[in-house]
Amino acid sequence: MHNIYLASLVFVTTLLMFLMSGSVVYANEADLIYVANCAECHGSEGYGTEEAPSLRNNEALAKFTPETIYYFIMSGATGYKKRFPESQYPSAMPGYEKDLPAEEIKLLATMINKWNP
Repeated sequence: MHNIYLASLVFVTTLLMFLMSGSVVYANEADLIYVANCAECHGSEGYGTEEAPSLRNNEALAKFTPETIYYFIMSGATGYKKRFPESQYPSAMPGYEKDLPAEEIKLLATMINKWNP
């Protein structure tokens, strides 16, 4: 009886620690920032959609440093506006300089760089 109680206590404690860690759905802060700001166009895992290119295993992005990717996220990208052709945005991808803190953009740039070895 004592062993069942102890095993239950260990299980509940471990479960609570896991749930309280915030890692139930997302692995890290960059994932949360990505889902909130990029996933709608680039897909939930960054593999692209009909509206925006893949951010993973992308030959062009593989040539860039995290600093260059940071610049693109800050400034936006020019090109054909597939998602909002009615000119909701002045470019193909809006810049996030005014919407995201620099530290969050750095996290995104680092994550996207790692997606493109």
